[in-house]
Amino acid sequence: MAKFLALDFDSEQWTVVSASANSGRVQIHRALAWEEKQTLTLATAKALGQSLRDHLKAERIGSAPVLACVPRDRLILKEISYPPVPAADEPAVVRFQVLRDMTTAPEAAVIDYLPGPDPHVGGERRTLVVVIPKDLLAAYQEMFTAAGVKLAALLPRPFATAFCLAQQMSRENGSPASPAGALAIMSLGDRWAEFCVVKDGHLVLARSMSTPAAGEESAVVGEIRRNLAVYAGQAVTSPVQALYVAESGRHATLADRLKTTLAIPVYRLDPFAGLADPELPTHGRGAFAGAVGALYARTQFRKLPINFVHPKEAKPPRDPNKWRAVAAACAVLVLAVATTVYAMITLAARDRELKELNIVKVGLEGQLQQMEKEDANRLAVQEWMDNRIIWLDELYDLTERFPENNVARLTKLSGDPLTHTAKDKQHIGRISLEGVTTETPKELESFFKHLTADGYYGVEPLNLNRNMLRIEPWRFRSQFKTSMSVANREPKKYQLRLSAEPPARKRDVQQNAGQDPAFGGFGGDQP
Repeated sequence: MAKFLALDFDSEQWTVVSASANSGRVQIHRALAWEEKQTLTLATAKALGQSLRDHLKAERIGSAPVLACVPRDRLILKEISYPPVPAADEPAVVRFQVLRDMTTAPEAAVIDYLPGPDPHVGGERRTLVVVIPKDLLAAYQEMFTAAGVKLAALLPRPFATAFCLAQQMSRENGSPASPAGALAIMSLGDRWAEFCVVKDGHLVLARSMSTPAAGEESAVVGEIRRNLAVYAGQAVTSPVQALYVAESGRHATLADRLKTTLAIPVYRLDPFAGLADPELPTHGRGAFAGAVGALYARTQFRKLPINFVHPKEAKPPRDPNKWRAVAAACAVLVLAVATTVYAMITLAARDRELKELNIVKVGLEGQLQQMEKEDANRLAVQEWMDNRIIWLDELYDLTERFPENNVARLTKLSGDPLTHTAKDKQHIGRISLEGVTTETPKELESFFKHLTADGYYGVEPLNLNRNMLRIEPWRFRSQFKTSMSVANREPKKYQLRLSAEPPARKRDVQQNAGQDPAFGGFGGDQP
């Protein structure tokens, strides 16, 4: 439940109620009353606020939004009538009607009103208008600012007292309905008194009264009768049915005296009726009727029917196409949201698909790299196969084909790989031969011709010179030098078979000659 402070300040007297209010229920925690030595004006507002703050602090009452009551003698009440108008234009019409008959400057007044009952079809509407000086509103605001609390509502005390009566009657009757007919209320403090009439739950009359002195209640009776006569002159068909008296202090027995002098029933109005809390005052309870009524009004209305802090104001005319524009904007918004959601879902699906494709791509790239590596290895092997020369087979064939020792002898043989050229991609190696031969080396020339005829050799011309190596010069008078390019061949194409017998070992020769291998050789030759 929300906490509130209901305050009423009049004739140098404070009444404060601390309570929690919500959903038609009011739970009162504390109720205090004390006197001040000054009245509320702009000049005294700050000092009164500081005094209020000190009292609340001393009583350990926490800060809360304030519902304040304005006494009747500081209000201007005027009943006006006007034809039915749209609700948005009603505040402007009411303000115009009131200011037309007032001498106060429009900017110096705060105007609010209590809408009356709905008129009959085609009839005029009657409304009770309440006006306070703007300076008074500023004084209340400054006072509560100095007190350290927020002013949530400022309403007429007669209006709040009428709500207090409605709450007491609903509690007595067990029904929340507003009281039917006309009822009069008289509320008294030690230094003030007010009289008001409520008809069918609506405030129709409110007047300030002089405070009777002790033992002079007869003057009050006369003033009550005059107020009843004033009302009877305005509403002949709806007389006052009863009078409720909110007694206070020294006027605690006024209701009993009025019962014997007035022709209508008289009852007591107790704002704390039914509450047995020891924290609540036992006398002077009638002075709290306005503050307690403000709390009940706050629980029954989401927005108070009258509040000088937020008075009713004319509203700009409504655009007939507003809802169409709003509907169109909502449709566009829904379409935009749906499009955005669809785009986000589609984009998320594309992102998932892209991630999956990236995973596949990474896998394929790995496979491709592996395949490229395997291709490179295969090409390297193929290139090695294409560029290889089986040198052992070449030496084997040269040994089989080379002429006899008495015709030519080799002194140097070398084999080297060749780099491919555009003109010759077949020959991939070179064999260089050097040696000595007879003066007319026909068999050597025949050897090179056979090599050329095989098709696997490119034999260069034979270069013959005088034998300078001194290897059996009487037999080998010439020294030869040549080279030949060698083509690649598959191993199966080397088909020559060497038919020569290997030379006998010296040990075998000596044994065959009958010599002991351990002698004659100076230690013996090893095979």
